[in-house]
Amino acid sequence: MIMKTLKPLLSIGIPTYNGADHIREALDSVIAQMDDIENEIEIVVSDNASTDETPEIIRQYAQRYSFVRYFRNNENVGFDGNVNLVFERAKGQFVWILSDDDTLRKGALKMVLTRLKEYNDASVFFVNYAECDINMNEYPCRVRPDIYKDVYCKDGDAFFRENKFLFGLVSSLIIKREKWDERVKKYIGSGFIHVGAIAEILSKDTAFIISDKLVNLRTPVTGKERWQVAGYQAILKPGLELVKIFRHMRALGYNNKTCQGLLDNIFRANLRLILVLNMMEIRDRKEIARNMINCYGRYPSFWLLHLPFLFTPVFVFRSIRKIRKFLKKIFRTFG
Repeated sequence: MIMKTLKPLLSIGIPTYNGADHIREALDSVIAQMDDIENEIEIVVSDNASTDETPEIIRQYAQRYSFVRYFRNNENVGFDGNVNLVFERAKGQFVWILSDDDTLRKGALKMVLTRLKEYNDASVFFVNYAECDINMNEYPCRVRPDIYKDVYCKDGDAFFRENKFLFGLVSSLIIKREKWDERVKKYIGSGFIHVGAIAEILSKDTAFIISDKLVNLRTPVTGKERWQVAGYQAILKPGLELVKIFRHMRALGYNNKTCQGLLDNIFRANLRLILVLNMMEIRDRKEIARNMINCYGRYPSFWLLHLPFLFTPVFVFRSIRKIRKFLKKIFRTFG
């Protein structure tokens, strides 16, 4: 008798580039939960022409486990291009994108499979996550707002309202594969193809938010340290790309309140980023200013605070820091 080959319900898609340090943890966190559900899940690894030990590591897993499928790109096609290839290579009805340095928490797979079956009409699922240090110890205090209840969202406006602006983490998104179409490819190069994708898809489809923390987000450095490591290209520029996506959402039919809320959230973080990056002696201030004016020129406070701070000499901020330290020392001494 010929056995009928069924397509998996869920593909765990892992886009990777030089992920040798942590990708074993990512894979093991999935495989450890595969008992009794192997026929419903596959793991698809798309390697963006890694130059470290990533290929050898993944080939070992692929040889050991039939549900692990490994693809290696001939050249680095960038983050967006690699995520797009994950969807093209996956066979599951849904694709859960997992960063190569994040992990799934215990029980995550079975919970997600249950939700996918219960709300099969939804095209996008968001799963909550825990913010962790490099050793995957959860931080006692969350940096961002949290989500406390599951929500079925009848449209994209409801999703972005209920999501608390947490949708930017790629490891938290599960997307119906057939909905990832040509509309999505125009976001390649933005660094946020996943955000553009859900904006496009949810302009016409429904979503479901899972409040349980099912993903461990690894943050090697946090807050100010992360900004100092990343710099302008990794911090300010992506924010400006998100602004473009949020503005385009009006043309997709989202209401003005949703779009403005997303833009306001990005703008609120801009001044803090400028202040931190100023301490790092950022360069190309004129180029940054031109980009910011294009994105934030409608906000009066941008002209009154953001732009002046962008061009404030570094020694001014250093002097302020020294004064603050001095005053704190005085208060501790005589307080």
